[in-house]
Amino acid sequence: MSQVNQVTNGVYEINSKLCTKNLITGKKVYGEQLVNIEGKEYRFWNPNRSKVAAALKKGLKNLHLKENSNILYLGAAEGTTISHLSDTVPKGIIFGVDISARSMRKFINLCEQRPNLVPILGDASQPNSYKEYIEAFSCDVLFQDVSQKNQAEIFLKNSRLYLKREGYGFLSLKARSINSSEDVEVLVQQEAKKLENEFEILEIISLHPFEKDHAMIYCKKKWFKLKVTTNSQGHMTCFFKIYSNGSTGAGINIQNAIKTTAIVKKAKKNSFKILINNKKTKAETSKIVLEEMLSKTKEKYEILIKHQTKLPIGYGLGLSGAGALSLTKALNESLNLGLLKKEIVSIANNADIKAGTGLGDVIAEQYSGTMIGLPPYPSKKISKIKNTYKYVALGFFGKMETKKIIQNKKHKEKINKIGSYCMNSLHKNKTIKNLIHLSRVFSIESELATKQVRIVMDAIPNSSMAMLGNTVFVLTNKPKETEKQLKQFTKKTMVSIISWVQMIPKNHPRAKSLEQRHLIEEGVAKGIVTPTGMIAQGRGEAFDYLIGEKTIPEAKKQIELAAAKLLLAENPVISVNGNTTALCAKEIVELAKIIPAKIEINLFYRTEKRVKLIQKEFKKLRVKVLGVNPNKKVPNLTSKRALVDENGIWKADVVLVMLEDGDRTEFLKKMKKFVIAIDLNPMSRTPQKADLAIIDNVTRALPLLSKTIKKLKKENKKDLVKKLKKYKNKQLLKETELRIRRGK
Repeated sequence: MSQVNQVTNGVYEINSKLCTKNLITGKKVYGEQLVNIEGKEYRFWNPNRSKVAAALKKGLKNLHLKENSNILYLGAAEGTTISHLSDTVPKGIIFGVDISARSMRKFINLCEQRPNLVPILGDASQPNSYKEYIEAFSCDVLFQDVSQKNQAEIFLKNSRLYLKREGYGFLSLKARSINSSEDVEVLVQQEAKKLENEFEILEIISLHPFEKDHAMIYCKKKWFKLKVTTNSQGHMTCFFKIYSNGSTGAGINIQNAIKTTAIVKKAKKNSFKILINNKKTKAETSKIVLEEMLSKTKEKYEILIKHQTKLPIGYGLGLSGAGALSLTKALNESLNLGLLKKEIVSIANNADIKAGTGLGDVIAEQYSGTMIGLPPYPSKKISKIKNTYKYVALGFFGKMETKKIIQNKKHKEKINKIGSYCMNSLHKNKTIKNLIHLSRVFSIESELATKQVRIVMDAIPNSSMAMLGNTVFVLTNKPKETEKQLKQFTKKTMVSIISWVQMIPKNHPRAKSLEQRHLIEEGVAKGIVTPTGMIAQGRGEAFDYLIGEKTIPEAKKQIELAAAKLLLAENPVISVNGNTTALCAKEIVELAKIIPAKIEINLFYRTEKRVKLIQKEFKKLRVKVLGVNPNKKVPNLTSKRALVDENGIWKADVVLVMLEDGDRTEFLKKMKKFVIAIDLNPMSRTPQKADLAIIDNVTRALPLLSKTIKKLKKENKKDLVKKLKKYKNKQLLKETELRIRRGK
């Protein structure tokens, strides 16, 4: 029997041949040999087709990969090497970047099969162009295999943005792409020298005889004094209610309230210094954050913190919370802690509460816009309020000590009584006009408004008090005129920009795509979308880019056929998941009413909490959904997608599925259901297995489908049947694929 020997984590040798455990059993990627030993399937890794494999054969001992490592691979090509790396990091993520649309089309097919791969069509020499895809992740290892002249510069640019400190790099150097006549060894040494300021060169390996004039530079990113700068919004609380461990309320965020810089270097013991506008200060909230963050690492550091703000401190603008949040973000990056967003917010919020400088501003400051807290209280999530004002004019009369007010029993009782009334009233009528009205009511009834503030409120509409500060604010679209009005009452005034929810310019060439990305991000924050849903969205964007981000002629034909089939159905059901709920819940409801059809929740990553959150989104649209309490199972389907409602998918004759894997589609067809799929990849399993596939962005396809159904309702059933007799799903998919391959 052949013996399996481990070379490094996730890489093995069988009979002197390199191999990896196959992540997708039974599937080859590039015609490689598969072998089964003791119930485990291995894929042989050809060093003549992979620089990384060649380096391993030439003596490279470690790729520094764990099963949950994150990898950035520049020069993904069609995915030969990446497929083997995918085998080694089953719980990690690999971002594959390539500039070639032709190669990317093939690589995307591989990504459809392997859930830990993310395709990025981009230029590796311009790493900022794909920052939005990667910046939420810290990459443990960087691989580069690109045929450009400035290979070392490309490697450095990407490592600065994406490779964690003390992370590892593997630069496959193509000498002849740099200089066709220079001696190879000299060239390799020159390129390695370019890395030395930022990397420790561990080994340089010639890839001969597997690759001519190639070398692998194996290196480790250095730890040096690090400077990280972050920003945070401020928050004006309009009214609030106090709880023992926080608060809830409503308020308005101000753009770029505070900038925090953390300058960190290793030391023998921990020490820190905090400056606010270049003046040394105790800054109790920042001190608590620093102590908490330093407790999460065994290393010792000397840290200098610089907070910079143009806003006055102690005037009810949420600067203590903003400083805590921006500091936590800066330390998370500079100390390389890898904390999630919710952990960062929790640390900053707890510090603000513990110091007695705030009660929940941090929760609001992680979002943009105008908002009200949501239950359960104290609020951890918010609901947005539409605000048509761009500016806020501020007038300052003096400071208020938050600690004294919130700890005073008499003040607290009044605050909570009127705070409860204002919360209930605003939830019933969430408008900016009502928010300002209730803010004025709260400031007077709570007896927090000072004489100066009341005088201004009587004189200027849209004005109220910022909690907790002896500060008046006025919402306006005419900032100069409004500030001039305020100067009649106080010399200390300024104008700030209100933080907007929608920050994407309408004339941005990819505005719609960016808006959809933010909807998915919000879906993750709400708990509707899983983190893997963000990866799925990224894959879809890659295909949407390839079809020009528009509905192609083949898709219009597919939509017409789908409309006919839905109109002929006796019991049609629309199946929804987290991504579709986040992206287009309103469009789904509109389509369901026009057909008419039932809506059923069906999830792969199903939890009771997630189902209820999705149900709640549709409840807001006054629609009852099925699938909350499923009572039937799709035969032989092992995932949680098997759970269905007897009165929904179980009895359906036509099922519309969107943005999901192909496993359920196959089993639904075995149950004699007609499956219509909406997907952006004509080569993935769902469209291939469906009876009819629409290859389009779901946010474009659904409105067009509703419009087409309205039009076809005028036709008789015989004509609809005739339309369906002519269609061939496989042929339409083939035509779509050809259009993508041609790039037209």
